[in-house]
Amino acid sequence: MPRLRTTASGSDCLVFNSDLIYSTTLPIRTYAVEYIPSSLGHMSTVTPYVRTAPAEFPMASDRTPHILVVEDNPDTQLLLRYLLRPHFEAEIVSHVDEALEVARKQDFDLLVLDINLGENRTGIDLLQELRLNDAYRSTPALALTAYAMPGDRERFQSAGFTQYISKPFTRKELYEALNDMLRRS
Repeated sequence: MPRLRTTASGSDCLVFNSDLIYSTTLPIRTYAVEYIPSSLGHMSTVTPYVRTAPAEFPMASDRTPHILVVEDNPDTQLLLRYLLRPHFEAEIVSHVDEALEVARKQDFDLLVLDINLGENRTGIDLLQELRLNDAYRSTPALALTAYAMPGDRERFQSAGFTQYISKPFTRKELYEALNDMLRRS
């Protein structure tokens, strides 16, 4: 369950999955306040103090890039939606089949794929299936994953991913990877 926390720097944050395995901190911003109650009903009585300014993101493109995000964890989906919303048009889905269906109906400029999707097929399998379609043969793809052992980056790059970020990740790492991919496309 998400909870409100004030960091050492004085920023109010929502903290997700505060177990020892995975922790994500989401800074609260003015434009996020109206989003919080509808997404986190039990938090609707929390009135956050806004102390942080929106992050700047120098776009490598003059139009809003369209991103397909495939992530099965609802907390990470919420975090990605929050981080991507000001700069990207993001379609966020949970499963390989959903991703393939959405990718058939529309074109995306970038792909952000979790690797372990909690099902029989992985993000690697999804990327291989998408690469069979001419529209996605050269679309830049980011592996966003908890796999962080030596050799994992190389393994994902040899599987066709353009970029790799291990979880937990920072906003800066995400934005830099996406901007790098936009420059290459």
